[in-house]
Amino acid sequence: MVSGVLILPVLGNYFIKSTWKQYADYLVPSIVLFQSIGKIGCYYAGCCSGVYCSDSQSILLLIGSEYQKKIPVQLYESTSLFIMFFIFFYLNRSKKLPIGFLAALYILFYGIHRFFFEFIRADGIIVMYITPAQYISIFLSLTALFLLRHTYNNR
Repeated sequence: MVSGVLILPVLGNYFIKSTWKQYADYLVPSIVLFQSIGKIGCYYAGCCSGVYCSDSQSILLLIGSEYQKKIPVQLYESTSLFIMFFIFFYLNRSKKLPIGFLAALYILFYGIHRFFFEFIRADGIIVMYITPAQYISIFLSLTALFLLRHTYNNR
């Protein structure tokens, strides 16, 4: 599958003269939908769970061989990604957007999305008050802002 994702832009450029930005914009809704479905798989596998919680937001999750009350962050992430899918699906049908806009917007949305969901995930590694994934999210969001600005300036 990875080789197909890497080879398709080359073939698309050769046969139908599309750029990698057009290819990325075309794939964004599918990527978000697959991420949403993948998070449901994480819920059933018991991985990527949230922090321990004893109030009404928690559910019993089977972790290893015992049940633990945790926040079902996988389901929250899946829901927000599913909403993002509908947004990107609608935006993808609009022909007024500049090329590369959807890909940059996806990077921005996912960076912000991941940054905030990391606060309720139970990953455990904290470096200077935030997790390494949050540092990556900050970098992705700043990169996306640069790409969005570059996309609009080169219209």
